[in-house]
Amino acid sequence: MLLPGIITRDLAEAILSAFVFFGGLTVLVSLARSRGKALEPRLTSAWGGWRTTVLLRHSDDTIEKYTKARYHQKLVALCEGLVLPSADVEAQDSKDADERYRSATKRLIEFRRDAKYAMLHKENGLYGFRRNLLGLKTLGIFITGLVMVVTGLIWWHGALLPMHTVDDVLKDATTRWPIYVVEALNLVYLVFWIAVVNPAFVRQAADEYAIALFRTLE
Repeated sequence: MLLPGIITRDLAEAILSAFVFFGGLTVLVSLARSRGKALEPRLTSAWGGWRTTVLLRHSDDTIEKYTKARYHQKLVALCEGLVLPSADVEAQDSKDADERYRSATKRLIEFRRDAKYAMLHKENGLYGFRRNLLGLKTLGIFITGLVMVVTGLIWWHGALLPMHTVDDVLKDATTRWPIYVVEALNLVYLVFWIAVVNPAFVRQAADEYAIALFRTLE
């Protein structure tokens, strides 16, 4: 958009092809997932545990108690030999209770890998995407800020027209509108990284996945 004469279509296609051929997309995906997974322990610690575990606790009211009771019953039937704790037992030994909930959840996940649970897999993918975004937040802000600075320098370098009149301003906007478009888009990206990508953004997706997972029991 800024310098269309520099990168021709053939060159752009060659660069993209080389990037894909040498595993560029795989590297980027791997980097994003690595950053997201590294962040996960801090998220679960702040949330008081995995959301799939928290939602099964008697002390949590995200899922109303009668529905939760049915989920407990079905999980017990699914996990042969595993007994889920009552509210009193959970209060007495919360660590053991959480381990039981976690074990039951892992068992359920193994039974839900089939392609017919498309909505569940979609929710899981959305959670992973948001988690990875949060892991890349610092890098995202840095790159967006850097591009904004570079775009500003390009604008400044081209600011040879003295803008003293309305006609001058209109001429500037007409001839260099791509620069303003790029800067505006990057401002939107910067606001997104700073204001939207946060732990609450990830937790919402984690809750939606957990609820979708337990709904498959019925």
